[in-house]
Amino acid sequence: MNDILADQNDINESTRAQLDAISTALAELQAKRPADKPRRPIGFIQTEEEET
Repeated sequence: MNDILADQNDINESTRAQLDAISTALAELQAKRPADKPRRPIGFIQTEEEET
């Protein structure tokens, strides 16, 4: 019985850690980018001059 409870506790801790990582990643994605570095348009092809 103790082994089952220990396994369940490990699963709960693992799940909690994964949910925390997902929450952190979503928060970072929601953060606004600085205005000094605008995003490139979708489908944008970078030329050799702009790669530097």
